[in-house]
Amino acid sequence: MREHTRFLLALLGVLALLSAGVACDENDDDAADDDAGDDDAGDDDAGDDDAGDDDDADDDAGDDDTGECPPDPDPPGSGSCPDECTGGCDGNNVCTIDCTGVKACEAMTLDCPADYACVMICDGLDACDDGVFNCPADYACTLQCEEKDACGDSNLHCGNASCTLECGTDTAACEGAVQNCGPGACTATCAGTSQPGQVDCDQACECTSC
Repeated sequence: MREHTRFLLALLGVLALLSAGVACDENDDDAADDDAGDDDAGDDDAGDDDAGDDDDADDDAGDDDTGECPPDPDPPGSGSCPDECTGGCDGNNVCTIDCTGVKACEAMTLDCPADYACVMICDGLDACDDGVFNCPADYACTLQCEEKDACGDSNLHCGNASCTLECGTDTAACEGAVQNCGPGACTATCAGTSQPGQVDCDQACECTSC
């Protein structure tokens, strides 16, 4: 009887040890799962941070692409005002070509000097009718047209800088005129109902027409 009791006690001890071992294994597995969960959370946080950095980089790239035209360079001018600047040159090295009067520059080709910004004035009946206007390659250029057919059927060839065609109040000031824009900002303004026949903006960084 004593031996039987001892056997049962020993068996109970073995079962207790086995139960303790299973409990330890389960605790170890839970701890490992918790560690793995922490690692996954860390990876997710790292991924979120990387995604945020990528978004910031995309935003910065978007800020660089503003789509605005660069400013016109300052013309250097030369030692003396060129002869073709019949209206003179100002302190900012802007050359004025003055074609004021009836048929003053009709069917003529007017070339702006290379080192100056340029303003061409056509004021009068047929003042620059059928004319050709060549802007400087790198500096701002403006053609002003006032009175009937002042710039009728004319061609304005812009350079790389800003280029403006100004049509005055007469109803036929710019009738049939063509503005050939360069890569700079290209603008046509109309003080009255007269509009240019064509404004070719294919190359322009910015284009405004009436």
